[in-house]
Amino acid sequence: MDEKKVNEWHFKESLSEDNIPKLFWRAILSLKENGELNIPPALKEHISLTPHILISAVEKGTYPSLLEVSKTSVIYYGLLFYWKVDCVSCFAEVLKSLSSEPGLVAALRMLINKEGSIPFLKSVLAKAPLEFLQAAVLLPIDDLRPFIDEIYRIAKEEIGDKQYKALSLLADFIDDEKVKQLFMMFSDDWDPKVRRISIRALKAVSSDPQVVSLAKRLVRDEEDAINKAILKQIIDKAESEGRSEL
Repeated sequence: MDEKKVNEWHFKESLSEDNIPKLFWRAILSLKENGELNIPPALKEHISLTPHILISAVEKGTYPSLLEVSKTSVIYYGLLFYWKVDCVSCFAEVLKSLSSEPGLVAALRMLINKEGSIPFLKSVLAKAPLEFLQAAVLLPIDDLRPFIDEIYRIAKEEIGDKQYKALSLLADFIDDEKVKQLFMMFSDDWDPKVRRISIRALKAVSSDPQVVSLAKRLVRDEEDAINKAILKQIIDKAESEGRSEL
């Protein structure tokens, strides 16, 4: 976005002026107070510019005092706004830019638990997986559960950062047989980081005879020192518990 335009649109206390920031905050205020979303044509036409307004306000703490809410709530109403207007790219931009903002996870949790939000959030995960997965890292397992099939698909089919993040999130579901089998398959992957994430996940179920047998097979050829050490830990634990004959 052009910096000159941003400077021209600096927020003033009154919500009466018809420029994009005023229209945006007026819509957010209506959403907060009435649960209704009224979008004038000018705002709808420039919806792609509004994430910058929200992000800047959260980072600088300059959102309208009329909202009378916490920073976390400002993020929540912003995310709610983008759900209501069905703007996946706007939603993803907020997730990406505010990934280090403590209130983001709480705001995302609030939205996940709002009735009817899951289909839209699944659309965000499908179209902007990196942004969603990064924000989801700190979500409790119950909040992740509605997305397990999509996360599983990304872990299985993608490579690089998308796969790493998806696999890391799936580790919480290692008790699921389908997930466990995926980690067993990837424990012999060409990518040492994929192998490491998978082996670490399997360590949580190291009492499983299948996992112990797999570790014994893999440890002989594993070239990564950290991965080899984790495999040895699985084997050593099995042997200390009397399963050395497996």
